[in-house]
Amino acid sequence: MSPLTIPPYCHRHHLIDLMKLLICVAVGGLFWHIPEPIGVDPRGMKVFGVFLFTVLAVVLKPLPSGAICIFSLTVLPLLNVLSFEETFTGFANPVVWLITSAFFIARGFIKTGLGLRLAHLLIRAMGKNSLGIAYGMTLTDLLLAPAIPSVTARIGGIVYPVVLSIAKAFGSDPDHSPRRIGGYLIQTIFQSGTVTSAMFLTAMAGNPMVLNMVKSYGVSISWTDWAFAAVVPGLLSLLCIPYVLYKIYPPELKETPEAPQKSREELLVMGKLKADELWMLGVFLVLV
Repeated sequence: MSPLTIPPYCHRHHLIDLMKLLICVAVGGLFWHIPEPIGVDPRGMKVFGVFLFTVLAVVLKPLPSGAICIFSLTVLPLLNVLSFEETFTGFANPVVWLITSAFFIARGFIKTGLGLRLAHLLIRAMGKNSLGIAYGMTLTDLLLAPAIPSVTARIGGIVYPVVLSIAKAFGSDPDHSPRRIGGYLIQTIFQSGTVTSAMFLTAMAGNPMVLNMVKSYGVSISWTDWAFAAVVPGLLSLLCIPYVLYKIYPPELKETPEAPQKSREELLVMGKLKADELWMLGVFLVLV
């Protein structure tokens, strides 16, 4: 095969992507030709068509998501469906930038390893038994929640890997021995994650959207107002969740003296705080 020869599977792959793109265009374009219902702005049908195209294209992925979004934003003013100002007015909304910046911070916590270090520090201090590990993981989620607006990023990217390694270290397998300790820890972080996501304005991407909606009724809620209102019920819930689950879904393994030592070993491997972690910590403290 010469260097310029394109393998047959590449042709098939591009053909499949082209078919996906044509399907998306056909579905979206359908609403450009359907008569609008009484009382509906004709432009609304076209915007809805572009919206359907965007959602379907993001799901089918004929192109990268970024390219799809840019294409959709370009089509609306280019075909005079919306003006440039109307199309991009959402980017002037501070709530959008709040969500965007929070996702950047979330990525920083994961990439620098600062979130993982925090989890191991808490396990080293509280992990002598399964209940202590559960509280340590809950506290990790609570401390990260103001900066990471995604329970998936917090739990899936930081807390879950630590829980999984602890469960495996104690011989708890999800298929054969989940009740040993792994099932209890997973249930705890799942339930506590729903609470921490509601405690802070920036703990979940949907929270700022709610804030934007209530503003239309003349209600203004700041980050501190939200936190002060949620802190008491939130903390009470977080205090109860590990203990209640410990009683109704008890782990077979109660004592875990090896867990703190395992976290000490992980911290030794990670070494001292690196410059990137210090920068990340500084940025987080300044923003809070």
